This record gives sequence, C-alpha cells and structure tokens, in this order.
Amino acid sequence: MKIKFVIFSIFVVATFGSVSAFATMIDISCPSCVQIPDEATLDLYKEILPIVIWTLDTTYDHQSQIVVSGHVNNFDPNQPVIINVINPIGNLVHVDQIMVDGSGDFETILNTASPLWTQNGDYIIYAKNGSESRIFKTQVRILDEVGFKESCTGSEIPVSASNGGLYCIGHSMLKGATGFEGTLDTQSKTLTITVRGTDVDFITLDIPRYILDSKTDSFDSDFVVLVNGEIANFNENPTSDDKRSLTIMFPPGNSEIEILGTSVIPEFGSIAALILGVAIVSIIVVSAKSRLQLMPYSQS
Repeated sequence: MKIKFVIFSIFVVATFGSVSAFATMIDISCPSCVQIPDEATLDLYKEILPIVIWTLDTTYDHQSQIVVSGHVNNFDPNQPVIINVINPIGNLVHVDQIMVDGSGDFETILNTASPLWTQNGDYIIYAKNGSESRIFKTQVRILDEVGFKESCTGSEIPVSASNGGLYCIGHSMLKGATGFEGTLDTQSKTLTITVRGTDVDFITLDIPRYILDSKTDSFDSDFVVLVNGEIANFNENPTSDDKRSLTIMFPPGNSEIEILGTSVIPEFGSIAALILGVAIVSIIVVSAKSRLQLMPYSQS
C-alpha cells in the first residue's frame, strides 16, 4: 500500500503575523493543509521546517485507528506537543499531550470508534509545541465507509485505485457504450475513465467527494478534464455536500477521460513564503554583521 503523507502549514509570527490563542482556534476548514507525495519529500520538509505532522492516509471510517506521527526541530525535551482534534461541526473531540523523544519524533493514535467521532466529514488536527507562534494543523476525512467494495452496480463504473481499493462512480448517458474501465491515482489525484463504444458522445459522472474533489481555499474549484490528452468541454451540474456531477462531451468512439482534482489543497505558497522570509532575515543579519566588521576604528 502506498503511504500518503500529509504536512500542514506553519504559522510563524515573524512571517505571517500574530496567531490567536490555541484554545480559541476553532476552524472547521483546512485551506492550508498540504499533501506531499513521498518519503523523500517528507524528509526534506523535516529538515527545513520547525515541525511536521503526517498520517498514513487522508480518509478513514468510524472503526479506524489513525496513527499521527510528527517531528520537531530545535525542541525542548521538557515541552510536550499538544494535539487537539475538532470535528466537522466545530466541537473539540480529542485532547492529548505527547512528549518528544531524543530524536525529536512523536506519535499518537486517534480512535475513530469513539462516541465523539460520529459525524461524517473533515476532522481538523491541531498541533502546538511551545509558544503560540508554533501552531500547526492538518485534516482527515471520516466516513461511514471509505469506498472499498467488492463489486459495483450496473449504473456504476468500477474504479481500481492505486491504494488497492475498488471504488464505484455513478454514471448516465443517452447513448449506449460497450464497456468502461476506471482507475484512480491517489498520489496525483487523477481519475481516469476509459469509455468504449461508437455512439457515445457524452457522459455524466457522479463523483463522490471523498473519492475526488477540487477546492481552493475551502471553496469548490473547477476540475481539469482531458479527453484523449486534450482539454475537454464539460459542464458541472448542481452539486451536493457528498458528490460533484460532471457532464463531459467527447468525440464518438473509444475515449479516455482524465479528471484532475485535489481533496487536500496543496498550498505550497505558504511554505515558500516561510522559506523566503527566513532567507531574508538571514541576509539582513549577515549584512549587518558584515557592516559592523568593516567599520573603521576611530578614537573619540
């Protein structure tokens, strides 16, 4: 099984302004959560950021144990990491204190079978270590089921995912097709549907949000849709909290449809701003030291 790491944005007072008190930060959206693709990238972020936190997946059911792992740089061994979890309606459902080991690593387990975790939706995980300027967050999605099925109905397209699961995408069309194939790349967040037939010229897909979504700053944004490798015409039908519906037009005949989106918004801009801010501060400090060293000595 491929491991997906989730890294959360860092709010640094010097770079982004002041941060409100940890206990009062009730936010049921997570526009600044960032998904990174592999362990090599995670190792890089562990080197350049003061703290990182990740989970093995982003979607769980109500009978799961979520392993939350993290790493802290420049840490006080006597200072614990505080973990708070907020449910989709803004209620605090979990509080924990975790001590950091000698390598700066920490880990905790969240039990979704708790009676406080009955809501479906996005749960925000807050982490805090030390001062109010070191607050971090990520999110996981909790559902009654996470889409793993043994078979799909006749009105659904079976989709084989790179995480080993079988997902079902509802569809409809006015003209017939001779067959469908579907794949889901959970790393690139790309849904690929192959449609076979000579009379098919459009298809409507009902895509559950937990399978694939596209958001910007917690608001719905357009998917990128390709047909046979080229940008396609499509219409988005009225959506719901659970799914998004797309009607996609394409030339008659066999076609490969690719739908690109993201269910975890990759806001690398925040991290880039952090790195830039640190670099600017370093340059100022070095420049100031250089000027002091070059100042001629004078006697009063």
